[in-house]
Amino acid sequence: MKKGRKYNNSNICVNCEELKKKNEELKEENQGLRKELEEFKLNLKTNKYIETKETELNEKNNDLDCSKINSEVSHENTKQSHFPDFIFMPGPSIDGCFLETNGSEFFKETVSLYKLRILNDNPNMANFEFNSDAFGIKNAVSYPDRYLEPICDSINLYNPTAKKIVTVNNGIVEKNGNKWVVLTKAKIKYE
Repeated sequence: MKKGRKYNNSNICVNCEELKKKNEELKEENQGLRKELEEFKLNLKTNKYIETKETELNEKNNDLDCSKINSEVSHENTKQSHFPDFIFMPGPSIDGCFLETNGSEFFKETVSLYKLRILNDNPNMANFEFNSDAFGIKNAVSYPDRYLEPICDSINLYNPTAKKIVTVNNGIVEKNGNKWVVLTKAKIKYE
């Protein structure tokens, strides 16, 4: 008779249960890691899209030769031209202004972040509010120092998982050359 360990069915069952439990824990951990990986991939795609759009906007701005604009002619054109009621803008420039050339009379999905409302009595003045879709909100929340903080003040704590950004008080901008310069920051709330 060989000497060795004795196994009984109760020891084997206990070991099987422990292995099953450990296997379930590893499955849950694996699912969590897969979810994190998908979120990372989405953020990576989002960052590449933003970089592409910023490069395009910078190239457009570099092509402009603002020194050739004659203020007298510009003023006459302003008197004669039609003013839209609203201008939709992407995020502000680095100096916290909206560049006129980036504006659109129509909302652009994934691009428009702000809505300027031109004042009837003064076409060089406008109120502005945060106005975007889910993609724009996600970008703004991911990069508040780039898209929100230069022209908005939050009345509540920053929320990196916010699904909505509400404008509590509109900001005020004034047109100065080819820029809309912020005179008063908008007040926003993360929800």
